[in-house]
Amino acid sequence: MTATGLSLSGTDAGNYTVNTTATALADITPAPLTIRADNKSKIYGQTLPSLTATYLGLVPGDTSSSLSGTLVCTTTAVVLSPVSGSPYPITCSGQISTNYNITYTPGTLTVTQATTGVVVVSSANPSILNASVMFTATVSPQFSGMPTGTVTFKDGAISIGTGTVDGSGHATYSTSALAVNAHTITALYGGDGNFTGNMSPAITQSVLYASGGMCGGDVSHQILQPINATGMMSVFKLGSTVPTKFRVCDANGVSIGTPGVVTAYGLVASASSPNVTIDEDIYSTTPDTAFRWAGDQWIFNQSTKNNGTLNKTGVTYYFAINLNDGSSIFFQYALK
Repeated sequence: MTATGLSLSGTDAGNYTVNTTATALADITPAPLTIRADNKSKIYGQTLPSLTATYLGLVPGDTSSSLSGTLVCTTTAVVLSPVSGSPYPITCSGQISTNYNITYTPGTLTVTQATTGVVVVSSANPSILNASVMFTATVSPQFSGMPTGTVTFKDGAISIGTGTVDGSGHATYSTSALAVNAHTITALYGGDGNFTGNMSPAITQSVLYASGGMCGGDVSHQILQPINATGMMSVFKLGSTVPTKFRVCDANGVSIGTPGVVTAYGLVASASSPNVTIDEDIYSTTPDTAFRWAGDQWIFNQSTKNNGTLNKTGVTYYFAINLNDGSSIFFQYALK
């Protein structure tokens, strides 16, 4: 660099004449500049974030656009890079300048586990007692990729079985051991290295007895003779004992005599008085004193003698047998 406008000062300055054509040189060195890749993070299966850098050491008035070349930042990570390899390096390059001595420093890309969604469905709901029912859990990713691992199927708080997540995100479990009544079924995905676990919303699986046709009775009723299920009205003599019999069966046609099948039995209405309510003093709500298991059927010998409710001839009486699967058997007969 050439300097002009030179002058002398001091006590002896008058003894000298400045040569105004003289020149001098100055060395200006490049300033140090650090371009540091910014640290980033993403969730497994999520698209890669925009990779950027921070400039440390720019001279006041300069900006990154003062440098020539194009800054390029890259990482070894891809969309489905596993969490186990995290963090992944981020490196930048490409900017040049004669005014700066550039040093590049790397950053890191951290990959974290993705969440999952889980739902469970039943192959048959309601299902029949002792029939096989399959539960299928579907595990879906937050973004992309496919969860692996196992699903635990639960009935309430009790684990009833497990299934392995396949390449489509499905896990299945089949059972024929569910007891009659309602079951609260959930599917718990245990997670893997790239996905967190999750519990499905609950479904209510109903297990019922088979229809009467599978027990050798009427298709839609399980009531047995001497009471007619369909067709001609059954009529019994006032004061006689009416044998009330029925069967319920499983999917294999096996008649079920497990204690607790009957939850209540009683008169629900009559033709002359449709709003008659159950008289529990006469019609017991306990199988031990009402219906009893006898061989392959349930039976209750209903007396109509000196009965304060069944006391009229020429009247049709309507009855209900409530079962522990939530269903009821309805039947009727008249007295003469």
